[in-house]
Amino acid sequence: MKGRNVNSYNLVYARQILSTLAPRKQAQHTATFRQEPRSFVRLSAQKKLAKAAQPSLPEPPDATTPGTSSVDAPSQPFADWESCIAWCMGVTRAESAFVVDSQGFVIAMRGRIPGHGFECTGAELIYAMDQLERIDPEAGRLLWIDLDFNKRRLVGFVTPGESAEYFIVGLVAPDASYNASKHVMSKHIIANLANMN
Repeated sequence: MKGRNVNSYNLVYARQILSTLAPRKQAQHTATFRQEPRSFVRLSAQKKLAKAAQPSLPEPPDATTPGTSSVDAPSQPFADWESCIAWCMGVTRAESAFVVDSQGFVIAMRGRIPGHGFECTGAELIYAMDQLERIDPEAGRLLWIDLDFNKRRLVGFVTPGESAEYFIVGLVAPDASYNASKHVMSKHIIANLANMN
């Protein structure tokens, strides 16, 4: 039982371990502590209370307040679809984004791309939107589609086009607050369509 790998209990050895791990007396502990150079500054309880009593900064205005926008305009026009979806991902905090044309071909994608890509997803979104527009033809063209699945959300924005050619900007798992920024995002994407085609 002198070996330290034995599975049975050795009380003498257990006491040795306990004595080395047990806290020392306070006097010994503070004496050794004061001899070591300090690499930090100790805060007293008074300083903590004084800091807690300081008034906090005023809160920023609410995003729903009239006259304010929850989405900042892009600093420059979008040069291509890559920059557009990068901006959209930043605004919505989406995991990934993609753009498909009216035939279902992927033009751009960014973020956490699934192994199967977005080819099927884009084509199915096109088909779903065509079917959904038939529900109420008098309501006009479908602009946004939100699909809430058990594990994630898929959002698609359809760019309005005068010709048969249109694009869908898809966002996978955007933040729940993206709904408030739909209008501003739509406006920026439509304003830059000529640059990206």
